[in-house]
Amino acid sequence: MSDLLTISSWIAGVLMALGTLLGIFRIARGPGLADRIIALDLVGTIAIGASAIFAISTGEPVYLLMCVVLGLLLFVGTVAAGYYLLTTKGDNMMHDPKLSSSPIQSAPTPKARS
Repeated sequence: MSDLLTISSWIAGVLMALGTLLGIFRIARGPGLADRIIALDLVGTIAIGASAIFAISTGEPVYLLMCVVLGLLLFVGTVAAGYYLLTTKGDNMMHDPKLSSSPIQSAPTPKARS
């Protein structure tokens, strides 16, 4: 493996480790369930990136198939979690108390002129 590829792999690995730590911090401290779900999706996406870098640095394309499968699982999991939040209203995922009655808000109706 060339020196440039080695150096760039190490730099990408360090940045991904930092991103993973920040994602884990958001999972632990997230103010709402939606924030935690997004952070979990971020950590999964970083795992896909780490697997792709590993596939490139080792020259084994089988790890790229793992990236595709993990990406599909992350997508389905995020859609399922979003559906769960919409149907159960989550744990007050909207921070404005005026808007917390419904996760999907309609536009306000115009007032009639007198």
